[in-house]
Amino acid sequence: MTNRIMMFAVALVLVLTPITAKAADALDYYKNWADIKYGTQSSEQKQAALEKLAVNVEALLAKDAKDTDAKIVLATIKSTHASLIGGLSALPLVKKARDLFEEAIKQDEKAMDGQAHAILGALYYGVPGWPIAFGDDDKAERHLKKALAIAPESIDAHFFWGEYMLDHNKYEQASEYLNKAIALKPRSSHDAYKAADAGRIAEAKAKLKEVDVKMKEKSKKSGLND
Repeated sequence: MTNRIMMFAVALVLVLTPITAKAADALDYYKNWADIKYGTQSSEQKQAALEKLAVNVEALLAKDAKDTDAKIVLATIKSTHASLIGGLSALPLVKKARDLFEEAIKQDEKAMDGQAHAILGALYYGVPGWPIAFGDDDKAERHLKKALAIAPESIDAHFFWGEYMLDHNKYEQASEYLNKAIALKPRSSHDAYKAADAGRIAEAKAKLKEVDVKMKEKSKKSGLND
């Protein structure tokens, strides 16, 4: 009888104890980042949302300082926030993003399909060089090529290499890699990846239009000089 009473008590506790929701992890916050970045809010609204999101990811790192995915997601959030601010005011965020990406690479460079290399490469070609900031084309190329080597099917890696080519007036190569980014299938292993890749494909399509304009301008100038 005593055993039955104990079993009933345990069963009652299990029934009455609420089932807590799964604690959010880095990829859940990555999905939030994608929703913010590719959403329709104003720049100011996005910045405020990214600030709050960064606090949540920082809480993950406070619990586990070696959470590589969390470092990559936090760095991605900060780099996006910096792009919205623009100018010299964005440099502290950009530098923090760089440091986080570099830490993540030391821990596991293949995490999140080499994303740390891909976006770090973009930071190196996107910011001014010394003495203003840390821009460096050699480092940009090294990281971007590493991203492509780690994940040959990475939409991010192809997009950023295509953008890098565009920035250096290599329009044919830019068109090639942006088209590859558009043709690649979004990752399906997590909703966060699907949302991020879909957004990046949309960016690639917009960037490809810039390339097409530049190529037409180049062709026109070449025709005039003949």
